[in-house]
Amino acid sequence: MNEANLMFSPDELNLMQDGEWILTKNKVIRKVCELFGLLSEEMKPLWENTRFNDLYKVNRAMISKGENFQGLPYVVLDYPGYFRKENIFSIRCLFWWGNYFSITLHLRGEAKEYFANSLREAIPILAKYDFQICAGDDEWIQELNQKDFSPISAADEGYIKSILDAHAFLKISCKIPFQKMDDIRQQLVAHYGILLESLGHQLPNR
Repeated sequence: MNEANLMFSPDELNLMQDGEWILTKNKVIRKVCELFGLLSEEMKPLWENTRFNDLYKVNRAMISKGENFQGLPYVVLDYPGYFRKENIFSIRCLFWWGNYFSITLHLRGEAKEYFANSLREAIPILAKYDFQICAGDDEWIQELNQKDFSPISAADEGYIKSILDAHAFLKISCKIPFQKMDDIRQQLVAHYGILLESLGHQLPNR
């Protein structure tokens, strides 16, 4: 290793001497975990009242966190979180430090085939609520970038349907910037309901 790379910049030295920012960061992560805990409680009755719950037995939400999603901290809520080698059914909420909140429907294999027709019919409502569809080949990409994700509202319906048929997996996502997070829990619950509706479940009072 080049010895010059071991020299600390003034900004790095300042951070090194300031413990308060890391304590604040830890507090933010703790609050996001608590937020996702409350969110899962609101999701639970919505999920349990669907017919999907009989197909994919998911007893509880899964909340996890880490420090290195492209070098940045993150928190994840999966509910449902049904992951098998050739069969995936997940709705994932993500907090990504420095970027945004997002919610993603991830289907693979039998789950994707089972819900394909309902999702084709739901294209207009997904477009209305600013969802994006993964058009890339990397099933595990989490970043909602312009290379891999296309806004459903800006694409031809035939193109969206071709994506639905192109891969063994399907990912439909929506991001919520931090600047619009005053009612983040309500927004994520609403988007969760929209995804359930798109899969063919009729929510009450909608």
